[in-house]
Amino acid sequence: MDVNDYIENENDPVLEQWGIAVNTRGHVPFYRQLYFPDVYELRQCGYDIRRFEELFDLLENARISHARKVHSLLHVEYASTIFDPNIAKQYELNVWATLHRFGAAEAPPLLKKVLGQAFPGESVTHYASDLMTCFFWSSLAMMARDYVWRAPELELMADYLDFPLKAAFGIEALLLAA
Repeated sequence: MDVNDYIENENDPVLEQWGIAVNTRGHVPFYRQLYFPDVYELRQCGYDIRRFEELFDLLENARISHARKVHSLLHVEYASTIFDPNIAKQYELNVWATLHRFGAAEAPPLLKKVLGQAFPGESVTHYASDLMTCFFWSSLAMMARDYVWRAPELELMADYLDFPLKAAFGIEALLLAA
């Protein structure tokens, strides 16, 4: 009997309780192993962690080619004629201020903390940092779209903050945004 036979032939009851399928390697996504008070506080802000599962799954399946594309968008001058990371940083602060105005100010730092747990220990590289920035902007865009009915300018900011994810991940990110 091989060491990994139990994973391939049986389902782990703990994973079944979480409601996810067991893959052949027994990998559990990072967002299933979060510190519970963070998940609870995020829920108190009006955002369940399940709302961001598809986005976090995209991060779990990110490849180095995606990270290189995001890195070039964020750091290489004139990498894109329609995206400027400095404008995206300004939009990030504007969205954050708007969320604060509507009572969801605690959600962005909690999401940033959650995204930081995607790369445990000392595995954070420059590419990983860029991916976390890109996915943080996309999660901010998701939250901004919830308040478009109260502040219509958020739609433009959300589309701009989503651009790096859509440029790097292509059709997968477009399907996520739909």
